[in-house]
Amino acid sequence: MKKKFKLLSICLVAACLMSSATACFLEGDTSESESVVNSESLQESVVSSEDISESESESSIQEESSSEESSSSEEASSSEDSSVEIEKYTVVFVDYDDSVISSAEYEIGATVTIPETPSRDADETYTYEFAGWDSEVGEVEGDKTYKATYTATYIEYKVVFLNENGEEITSANYHYGDTVTAPALPTKDADETYTYTYTWDKEIANVTGEETYTAVCTPAFIEYTVVFLNEDGSKLSTATYHYGDTVVEPTTPAKVADETYTYEFAGWDSDVVAVVGDATYTATYTPVYIDYTVVFLNDDGSELSTATYHYGDVVTEPAAPTKAATSIFTFTFDGWDNEIVNVTGNATYTAKYIATVADGYKANDVAAGAGE
Repeated sequence: MKKKFKLLSICLVAACLMSSATACFLEGDTSESESVVNSESLQESVVSSEDISESESESSIQEESSSEESSSSEEASSSEDSSVEIEKYTVVFVDYDDSVISSAEYEIGATVTIPETPSRDADETYTYEFAGWDSEVGEVEGDKTYKATYTATYIEYKVVFLNENGEEITSANYHYGDTVTAPALPTKDADETYTYTYTWDKEIANVTGEETYTAVCTPAFIEYTVVFLNEDGSKLSTATYHYGDTVVEPTTPAKVADETYTYEFAGWDSDVVAVVGDATYTATYTPVYIDYTVVFLNDDGSELSTATYHYGDVVTEPAAPTKAATSIFTFTFDGWDNEIVNVTGNATYTAKYIATVADGYKANDVAAGAGE
C-alpha cells in the first residue's frame, strides 16, 4: 500500500517538471534562476509528497494494527460470552386469590411487560373494580411478584313493601345480610261480616337480594251469638251465626201452670230476624186463668149453687138453705161442713142442720121416728 502511494507521488512530481521545462523552452526568456527555483520547488514538492506518503503509510499501518487488535478483542469477547451464562429473574403477576395471571423471565434492568387488566367477579355483597398492583411496576431488579388490588363497592339491594292492592308502602336499599325493617302492617276496619287481619306474604329475612313483600289480608267471619231464653231466664238454646244468617228457633217452650194460670206460648219478645249481631230472644206467654168450681149442696145432695172462681177469689155463699121438717123434727141450718175460704181449687160445701124435736113428742117417739 505504501509503495503504491510513493510511486504515484513521484510520477506527479515528474509530470510537473516536464510541464515547466516545456513552457520555458517555448517562451525563450526564462532565466536560469527561475529554472533553479522551479527545480528546488519540485524537489520540495517531492520531499513533501514523500513525507505525506510516509505519514499516510504510518497511519495505515496503525489502522491495520488497531483493526487486528479489535478483531482479536472481539474474538476473545465472543469466546468469553460463550462460556458465561447471563442471569435472569422471574416476574409474576397474581390475582387477588393468588392465582397466576402471568409469569416471565427478564434480565436485570429490563422493562416488565404488564398483563391485561384483570377483573374480579362480584359476590353477594360487592362489585370489584381493578385498582392497580400492590406496588409500582418498574425495571427488573430481581425476582418480583405483583398482586392485583380491587376497590369494593357495596351492591345495593332494594326491598319493597306493598299493600294488598299493589301500592307501595315503603322501599329502602340494603346491603347483603342486613336486617330488614318492616313497616307497620296495614289495617282495615271490620264490617258486619268480617274482621280483617294482615300479614306479609312471606317471612321477613335478612337481605340476600332484591325482595318484595306484599301485605295479605285474611278476612275472618265475625261470630254472632244468638240466645233463646225462657221467661224465667233459663237458656233454651244458643248458637253461633254469621252476619245475614237465618236464625233457627228452638222447639216451642212451655211454662208450668201455677194456681192461678196456665200459660200459652205467645212468641218471642222481639221478632226473630236474619242475624245482624248478637241477639237474645225471650219467650213470652199468655196467662190463662184456671177456673175453679165451687159448689154448695144441701144435705140431701141437691145443688144449692155452683160458681166458677179464680185462685184466691172470695167465695160467695148462697142463701142459707132449709130442710123440710118431719113429723117429729124441725131442722135449723147450721152452716157448712167445711169452713169457707178463698178459692185455692175446686171445692164443695154441704149444708149442715140441727134437728129439733117437735113439741108433744116424747123421747121414745123421737127414737122411734128418727128414721123418718
